[in-house]
Amino acid sequence: MGLSDLQTECEAWRLVFGLFPRGIKEWVARINDIVRFTRRNYQGSVGVLLGFDLEPTEFRIGLTESAFDTLAGKRIIEDKILVIPAAAVMYHEFINDTQDFDPSTIEPEIGAMELG
Repeated sequence: MGLSDLQTECEAWRLVFGLFPRGIKEWVARINDIVRFTRRNYQGSVGVLLGFDLEPTEFRIGLTESAFDTLAGKRIIEDKILVIPAAAVMYHEFINDTQDFDPSTIEPEIGAMELG
């Protein structure tokens, strides 16, 4: 990795870290530090902070969607940001790769199959 690659990666991580609220930044800065937690029953635990979980309250996804403009009478493409509350999400997937769909690659016997 060259110097310019390292500078680009460092700048990217600074931008990501800048998205975190101040409280989260403080917890991240304390990873691998010695900490003490006192529970509600006043029992204390001293150890090394290995990590913590963040509870997301909402998800923001960018998408391109087709819609019909009834005033103009034509189909339009919308680029938008959709905010979904975490409580409304039942399942999620991470997509690693996509390919263009080519209908000519469908095998004839699979294309002729019917349900029922």
